[in-house]
Amino acid sequence: MIVLYVFIAFILLVLGGIVLAIALVIRKEGQARAARQQILATGKAAKALVEGVGPSAKGRFVHTVRLTVRPTHGASFPTLIEVFVPPYATGVIAPGREIDVRYSESKTVVVDFEAMGYTQPN
Repeated sequence: MIVLYVFIAFILLVLGGIVLAIALVIRKEGQARAARQQILATGKAAKALVEGVGPSAKGRFVHTVRLTVRPTHGASFPTLIEVFVPPYATGVIAPGREIDVRYSESKTVVVDFEAMGYTQPN
């Protein structure tokens, strides 16, 4: 009987750890989403040249994108970002294309799909 209790306690401990890990990932993604929204609302607008696009481990519509950001004032700078490209904006992120971005003082860059005319259909 004690073996059964130990086994149940072990299973609950393992499940608790899994639930905690999932909760931490969800929290981190929520914080990243809030940071992106903040940059879109308050960041500086710029154009960026897409230098390269590759796959990401985060999912089918997420791409790793190498950009050269070209601010209106100041020097250009390179960056590597992960971008969720919604299905309604497929093809907008491609090597050689110029895209609209916004960036923060720390040079965190977010693609500005809305500025390029890509809005989620109703």
